[in-house]
Amino acid sequence: MLSKKYIYILFFSLMCLGQNLKAESKLVIIVNHSNEIDKLSLEDAQMIFMGTKNFFKNGNRVSIVDQDKEGSVYSDFYKRLINLSPKEMSIYWAKLLFAGKGRPPFKVDNDKDVITWVENNVNGIGYITSDHLDQNVKQVLMLP
Repeated sequence: MLSKKYIYILFFSLMCLGQNLKAESKLVIIVNHSNEIDKLSLEDAQMIFMGTKNFFKNGNRVSIVDQDKEGSVYSDFYKRLINLSPKEMSIYWAKLLFAGKGRPPFKVDNDKDVITWVENNVNGIGYITSDHLDQNVKQVLMLP
C-alpha cells in the first residue's frame, strides 16, 4: 500500500504536469469561417502580423486583431511567430506609425474577444490558444 507521502507526491506531480500542459497550449491563427483561405504559410503570417502584407491571396484586404500586449498570449505569439518581445513589437509599430507606413492592429483583451471579432469581420484574422478554438472560426495555421 502506498504511504500518504507518496500519494501527496504523486498528486502534486500530476497537478504540476497539468499546469505545464496548459502553459504549453498551441497557438493558432484564425480567420472568419467564410474566408476562402484554408491555409496560411508561416511566411505569410509573419508578413501579415508585421503589417507588410495587407491582402489575402484572394485579393481581400486583411483586417488584423491583436491581443492586449500585457497578456501572455500576446508575448508567446510574437515570440513564436517573429521572435520579438512585446517591447520590441511596440517599438516596431511606433516606427511604422511615425513613418506613416502603417498602424498597429486593433486590440482586444483575450481569446474570446478575438473569436468574436473575427466572427464579425469577414476579412478578420487573429490568434488564440488552440483550446479556445471553436466551429465559428477557421484555423489556418498552428504555430510551432
